[in-house]
Amino acid sequence: MKGRKKTAAICLTAMVMTAGAAGTALAATAHWEQEGDEWVYLDKDGDKVTDTWKKSGEYWYYLDSDGYMAKDQIIVSGSNDDKYYVNIYGTKSSNRWVAMDNEGDNECSDQDDVSTVWYFFGSDGKAKRGTDGKKIFTNIPYGSAMDKKGIFLFDEDGHMLSGWQDVELSSGAVKTYYFNGEDEGYAATGWQYLERPDSEDYYDDPMDSEAWFYFDTNGRAVKNQTKYINGFYYTFDETGAMDDTWVKGTPGISDGTANIASDAAAFYTDEIGYRRSGWIYTYDPDDEYEEGDEYWFYLSTKGEAFNDEAKDAKEKNALGVAATDLYTGDTYDNVAAKVIKNKTYLFDENGRMITGVVQLDGGSAYRSGGSALADGAIYYFSTDDGSAEGAMETGKVTYDDEGEDVVYYFKSNGQAYRNALVGGAIYDAEGRRIEAEDASYMLYVTEADITDDDGKTVKIPAGTQVVVGRSGSVKRSGTVEVDGVKYTINRDTYEAVEKES
Repeated sequence: MKGRKKTAAICLTAMVMTAGAAGTALAATAHWEQEGDEWVYLDKDGDKVTDTWKKSGEYWYYLDSDGYMAKDQIIVSGSNDDKYYVNIYGTKSSNRWVAMDNEGDNECSDQDDVSTVWYFFGSDGKAKRGTDGKKIFTNIPYGSAMDKKGIFLFDEDGHMLSGWQDVELSSGAVKTYYFNGEDEGYAATGWQYLERPDSEDYYDDPMDSEAWFYFDTNGRAVKNQTKYINGFYYTFDETGAMDDTWVKGTPGISDGTANIASDAAAFYTDEIGYRRSGWIYTYDPDDEYEEGDEYWFYLSTKGEAFNDEAKDAKEKNALGVAATDLYTGDTYDNVAAKVIKNKTYLFDENGRMITGVVQLDGGSAYRSGGSALADGAIYYFSTDDGSAEGAMETGKVTYDDEGEDVVYYFKSNGQAYRNALVGGAIYDAEGRRIEAEDASYMLYVTEADITDDDGKTVKIPAGTQVVVGRSGSVKRSGTVEVDGVKYTINRDTYEAVEKES
C-alpha cells in the first residue's frame, strides 16, 4: 500500500521492564528476564511462560511456544484465532497497516497473483477480517500520514483484497466493487476507467476490454441501470460498464426523478457516455458493428430517436405511409414528420432523417408540430450539406440530378406544384419544370390539363402543343421558330400552330 513500509515501527516508547527483569530474579515473583538477546517471562516457580500475552508498562508482548518474546510477526491468539502484529521491538501494534510476503502462513488463496498481502490492525490490535467470507470495513485510515479514510475488503484470514470483487452483503444482495491495486486496496468511487471484469474471457479486442465505470460513495459499482450524474443521464450495462452508443430497453431506475427511455432505442454519446438529445449523426441502432452508413437522428429528452420503430406514426394512425425517392427509387416505410425550429423534417421507421425529392403514398403522414403531409404529394427535403440538410423546402428549388439541374416549385405547405402553370412555366405531373434543353425553344405537348397556381382554373388543356424556352417560360404570343419551323402562338390558349408558308 502506498505510504506503508513492511516492518517500519510506529512511534514507540522504549520497552519498560520490571525491576526484577534487569538482573537477579526475585524469589516466588513472576517477572521479565533477559536471556542473551532474547526476553522471557518467568512465573513464580521460575518457569518460562509460553503462548500468551504479558504486559509491561503500557505495552503488551507475546511469548511464543518456546517462551521467547515474539518480534515482527503475525500472532494468532484467542478462542476466535484473532490475528495481531508485534513489531521489531515486540510491542503489539494498533491502527497500523502491515505487509507480509504472500507465502507460507500469510498466503492469500483468493489472490495468488499478488506478491504482498496487507493486514490492518485496529485500535484493539486485532486484524480486520471477515468471520464468514469476505467483509467490507469503512473508515479505515490509510496514506503516508494515515490521514485518509477509505473502504476496504478483508477475507477470513485478514488479508486485504484488491481489484474487482463481488461481495455478498448481510441483506443477501451481491454488490460489485473495485479495490484498486494490491498496494492500495481502498474502494474506488466516482468515475474510473478500468479493465472490464473477466475481460480475458469475453473480449478479444484490447480496445473493448476497458471501459468507464461509476462507483457510488459507498464504493458500489452502478450496474444495469440509468443514473443521473452531475446533470446528465448515463446508462450502465450488467457488468457496470458505461454504454456509449444506442441502448435498447428500459434500465432500472436509480433516481426517482429520472426520465427513463421507453423500449425504443436511446443514444448515449460515444466515449463521453451521457444520454443525448437533439440532433446526432451516427450509425443505425441495429448496426451493432458500425459497418453501414451513418445517418441523422433527432433525439428527445429521453434520448429516443423520433419515429424509431414508427412509434410516432403508429400513435397517430399513420402506420403504413411510405415515401418513395423519385430519383433513387428507394422506399421508406412508416414515415412521420417533425417540426424542429420552424423547419419540417421527415424520418423513416428507424428514426433516420430522409433527404431528396419524395412522394408519399398510403395516407397522410403525421407531422409533430404541424399539419399532416398530404397523401400522394411530392416534397423536397434538402440534400444540401450543413444546417439546411433534410429541411423541407418551399419556393423555387433547383435539384441536382447527377449533374443535370431539375427545377421544382414548392408551395408554402411544401407540396410541389404539379400540372400547373406557375410564374409563366409549366410544371409536369412529377413537379418538374418543362424547359428547352439544347436549343432556345422546344415543342411540348401537355399530357394533362395545366391549371393555374390555385389548381382551380385550367389554363392549358391536355394535348395542347406549346413552345417553351430554356428558362421554362411558355411562349404566349407572336411567332417563333423551332428546329427551322415557324409557329404562331394563340394568345388565349398558348397553342403553337405551324405557320403556313
